[in-house]
Amino acid sequence: MRAKFVFENINFQRGLDPIASMDIGKNWTPMELEIIYNNLLVQLNQYKKMFANEAWLHIPLRFKTSVGWGNLYKIFDQLDDEEFEEMKKFILKYYNLTR
Repeated sequence: MRAKFVFENINFQRGLDPIASMDIGKNWTPMELEIIYNNLLVQLNQYKKMFANEAWLHIPLRFKTSVGWGNLYKIFDQLDDEEFEEMKKFILKYYNLTR
């Protein structure tokens, strides 16, 4: 007996590499994320406004007065693990969009 239809539910986040979306593979350090972030700023072009609006949502409240979307790298080493993971996913999403 053969199945006529196979339905698959894959919940990857748009714009992210599947490995990054599933949180497998590389453990990022703040220094490595800073390098990716600096490369991203050069490539943003048409995504700049969208990135700036979304970045504001990902900056923890305690840092909102000291950083903006253009200098996020300053807080990477001060984030706790959960905040760092959220920031990493956000930055990698846009980094993969601009490649």
